[in-house]
Amino acid sequence: MGNKTSKVIDIGDYSPEMESKIKHGGYISVQVYDKRGIKKIPRGFLNSCSKLTMVDFSNMSDVTSVGDDFLAGCSSLTTVDLTKFTAVTTVGNGFLCRCSRLTTVDLTKFTAVTSVGDDFLAGCSSLTTVDLTKFTAVTSLGNGFLAGCSSLTTVDLTKFTAVTSVGFGFLFECSSLTTVDLTKFAAVTSVGDKFLAGCSSLTAVDLTKFAAVTSLGNGFLCRCSRLTTVDLTKFTAVTSVGFGFLFGCSSLTTVDLTKFTAVTSVGNGFLNGCSSLSTLDLTKFAAVTSVGNNFLYRCSSLTTVDLTKFDDISSVGNYFLAECTSLNWIILPPSIPECLHSALHCTVAPELLIQANALPPHTQQHGGSLQTLKGENHP
Repeated sequence: MGNKTSKVIDIGDYSPEMESKIKHGGYISVQVYDKRGIKKIPRGFLNSCSKLTMVDFSNMSDVTSVGDDFLAGCSSLTTVDLTKFTAVTTVGNGFLCRCSRLTTVDLTKFTAVTSVGDDFLAGCSSLTTVDLTKFTAVTSLGNGFLAGCSSLTTVDLTKFTAVTSVGFGFLFECSSLTTVDLTKFAAVTSVGDKFLAGCSSLTAVDLTKFAAVTSLGNGFLCRCSRLTTVDLTKFTAVTSVGFGFLFGCSSLTTVDLTKFTAVTSVGNGFLNGCSSLSTLDLTKFAAVTSVGNNFLYRCSSLTTVDLTKFDDISSVGNYFLAECTSLNWIILPPSIPECLHSALHCTVAPELLIQANALPPHTQQHGGSLQTLKGENHP
């Protein structure tokens, strides 16, 4: 590397002055070596060196931790050699984030990593593949994990068996992902905001091992506009649902919420804009005491909603069931809480309302829908 666009540097001599020379000196490739046994790569190493296309760390085998903003904002970077990072245990915030021309990165030697900071590879909009199969020791994922990797079509997370917490923005706006297998996330207890939000090509996600999750953050699976169904039957421990739950999932035709028996509060925008949803069973929502604004707002294919378990509800937000234009029935509890009565009075035609103890004879309820014997007159 003797030409004037390439530079060899000793990481022990690294300084802001050296970084400035690389940024403004026309260098497009850098080879990094170490003569002192440096264990930690300093914060902001080669941060925003937007002309760099290649960085080689193949002579760095002693590194145990990578500081924040490692190569962050290197928007021309296409190649980075990290194959000697076998001893790294911690990866700081902003690792390779906003490297918008990076299409692939080999992380198969990161076998010792236990924690991943915020914005890991976030904003790498050209990244099509990343191998994380050696991240078997990782216990926590920071915010913005792979967020904005809009060209990523597949990601293997089946080795993430030790992960207990997922920060907000997990796979946020990975708009080319079609499927995500999270069957090894059995130890996860909490899910942050914007979990898989904006994954507009997602058609399948396996959440059947999320039995230990107790709370769902805001924007859970929101704007996943091609998702037709999602299995939430293992979410038996969830007590609270944040705002924007499945918001804007306009292709969703069915979602099973019968195991949400411990849920006490539902945030704003619950299933808002799920315009293909034709049936929904809320008969297990007996513990719910508060519902935020825009509950089932613009669920324009829903024909029946059973609210018989909302008899102890104490707070109902605005636009409750508003613009559900296909509704034929809304079944109310025998004793209607005042807040529920007031909310429905504002948004629903009174002829759609019927109390459970006043259902027509020979009428049966089946999973949130009604089946009436042929010839029965409806009130």
